[in-house]
Amino acid sequence: MSVAEHPGTESASEVGRLRTLYWLLAALSEANALEDVYDVALTSLLNATGADRARTAGTPARPVRVLVVDDEPQIVRALKVVLREAGFEAVPAETTSQALDLAALSPPGAAIVDLVLPDGDGIELTRTLREWSEMPILVLSAIGEEEQKVRALEAGADDYVTKPFGARELVARLQAALRRTSCCVTRRRSTSPRSSSSCCACWCATAGA
Repeated sequence: MSVAEHPGTESASEVGRLRTLYWLLAALSEANALEDVYDVALTSLLNATGADRARTAGTPARPVRVLVVDDEPQIVRALKVVLREAGFEAVPAETTSQALDLAALSPPGAAIVDLVLPDGDGIELTRTLREWSEMPILVLSAIGEEEQKVRALEAGADDYVTKPFGARELVARLQAALRRTSCCVTRRRSTSPRSSSSCCACWCATAGA
């Protein structure tokens, strides 16, 4: 049996790894059935790869859930449309308490928070969320004063967007914040503490710019 008998084989690297394994086994053993072992292993790999591809093709990617905290219905409605068109799923909340409950029940991938809310302000909500979550947080407000922007960023916000906002700009800022956060999380899991700290230091400097 040869590789040519398996139509649909697309990964030369996978076959190459099995060939390397075969020659290694040949060097370590004098068994006459090594070719059969190679064929069985190759068949198993091809079958498993095909099953994985089928499962992947049949499972659509779940959109990133974005917690939208704002008590203005028209703003929430607009954000839901903007986010949906960009491939996100909006999770609306009108108050800080509702936002905290939703975030605790099913942690979102990001949050867009209004500065002024009925039972508190967006800065305190941001600070509370940041105590246990690394998700990107964008503060959205009609208040464009520098002092408010600084307070929001110091509380842990990744960005500050002033109303009225442009839909494309908002989505671009959200996607940029998600990329920065993903970079930090990935490096913390796969590299040394020193590299992780360097990445997060860069992220913090970018977010505070």
